[in-house]
Amino acid sequence: MLPPALEMNGFEALRRNFAPTITATLRIMEVVIIEKKAFEALMADVSSLTEKVNRLCGRERDRRMAKWMDNEEVCRLLRLSPRTLQMMRDKGLIACSQIGKKFYYRREDVASLVVGGKEGCL
Repeated sequence: MLPPALEMNGFEALRRNFAPTITATLRIMEVVIIEKKAFEALMADVSSLTEKVNRLCGRERDRRMAKWMDNEEVCRLLRLSPRTLQMMRDKGLIACSQIGKKFYYRREDVASLVVGGKEGCL
């Protein structure tokens, strides 16, 4: 049964004409009332938990990314142009990983390249 307001607006006539395509759904919302102090305590706990999770995620991300260098860092450290670094990647002189359009290099690989370059100059 439709609410009286919808029947008065002619919805009943429309429903008869377009019965397969129009369906009326009534949703009943449950309301829970709590004291202001309890709500504020809940929000403080949620905020604290959110901060802890963000700190842990940031720490893990920093730890993982500390092992990797991007193009800019490698170019600055080795005093290379981005094109020279790309040529070294293409020739397999330096290992890299690609995520999206960005390349990352392990710090150990860059360090071994530096050590190998110094030994070659001696």
